[in-house]
Amino acid sequence: MHGENETGSRMRIRLLAAAMSVPMLAGAAPGAAPAAAPWWASSIVQTNDDGAVSVAPTTDNGCALAGYIREPNAYWSDDFFVVRLDSKGTIKWQESIGEGQYTKQVASAIQQTKDGGYIMSGWGYSNYNSWYDAWLFKLDSTGKITWQKRFGGSGRDDALSVQQTKDSGYIVAGTTDYYSNGDYDLWLLKFDKSGAITWQKKYGTRTDDIYAYSVQQTKDGGYIVTGQLTGKVGTAYVYDALLMKLDATGAVTWQTRFGGKKTDIAKSVKQAKDGGYIVAGQTYSYGAGKSDAWVVKFDWAGAIVWQKALGGTSDDDARSVQVTADGNYVVAGMYKVSGQYVDAWLFKLDKNGNVLWQKKTGGSGPDAANSVNVTKDQSILLAGYSSSYGSGNPDSFVCRFDKNGAIDDACTIYVDTTAVAVDTTAVATAYTAVAGDTFAQPTTTTATATPTTATVTTVCTSVTSPVE
Repeated sequence: MHGENETGSRMRIRLLAAAMSVPMLAGAAPGAAPAAAPWWASSIVQTNDDGAVSVAPTTDNGCALAGYIREPNAYWSDDFFVVRLDSKGTIKWQESIGEGQYTKQVASAIQQTKDGGYIMSGWGYSNYNSWYDAWLFKLDSTGKITWQKRFGGSGRDDALSVQQTKDSGYIVAGTTDYYSNGDYDLWLLKFDKSGAITWQKKYGTRTDDIYAYSVQQTKDGGYIVTGQLTGKVGTAYVYDALLMKLDATGAVTWQTRFGGKKTDIAKSVKQAKDGGYIVAGQTYSYGAGKSDAWVVKFDWAGAIVWQKALGGTSDDDARSVQVTADGNYVVAGMYKVSGQYVDAWLFKLDKNGNVLWQKKTGGSGPDAANSVNVTKDQSILLAGYSSSYGSGNPDSFVCRFDKNGAIDDACTIYVDTTAVAVDTTAVATAYTAVAGDTFAQPTTTTATATPTTATVTTVCTSVTSPVE
């Protein structure tokens, strides 16, 4: 099913999340009111369930969240949900975007664009047909819709990643059923700044299913894409992670599969400072538990430089990775202690994969982090969902940590974890997905943006300045 974490032939990422930001105090005169703290953790609380899938920094050191919100009196119907927060965690605006009841739409990624607006990707079941389609929205600086596109065929198609490109257009990665060679193919579409398709391609084989989860434009003007492939080797099914380098036109430069004897998934990719690539995902083949967070560093040509599994004895996962100003890596996901609910997890690795720090955030209910990002002032944004803080139902949850992953000593919602980074032994093997053109015709849709009434429940703010 679209939008759900699965291991097997059909894995989809549907994430609930909320926002974390954190304030700080400047040196105030005795008796003076404390200055607003720059680091905080908050839940975005609605009457119905809501969750954040993606967090993006904004030029004012605030952030934008995108995910989903449950429609009133509707168990199954969801709308796109977009929330804009300032650097103090105050809501500037919030919108529910959808087509009415009996539809299901979930945002997968958001980014602030050069004009101060936003680009947002997603997927959804709409009133137009009984299939899932990919969606793309351009929003202005206040969250109002500039243009919107739906694209796909009579199958299951989605868009799980978007980025603005150097030419002010957009690159979108997802999966197509309708246009595929077999069941599912990796799907890449290049849009111009007005939402018209410049080119579109599928990548697949007749025997394997291939899913895309993350795309980034590279320094050379091409693209790096991560995902997963499933197929048979002999009589056994194999689920491997996939990394694919493309040129500016979508032609394959190189592609590689990597993994072990069980299920392995690459969920997020960024280009590293040295021109290589850092990949974060989940491994069932390696590590200490049922599944572990998995981080793999590649060089510019697709060779593995190092690879690490991190986790405990239960289920752990990495869902998002970012490169920090010092050239190291912050990774977000979930961490589970055996017999307990999962917690949101954040850790930082150095350039060689050594753990610099790690911590989990959560309470008495399930919590998870779906997205991590870094602001101009090097604060760390962590977004996901929480059933521990807020209404008790899943709520969007977002934190704004300092660069060391801290709020301050007075904040007790996070604790250090003790996962050990263990070397794994995956071998990168050349893959042979074939590129072909697709012919999707984007349809201008009529989803409307409606202001919502979510409130911020502040879970924690800093009362002293964290140690820098």
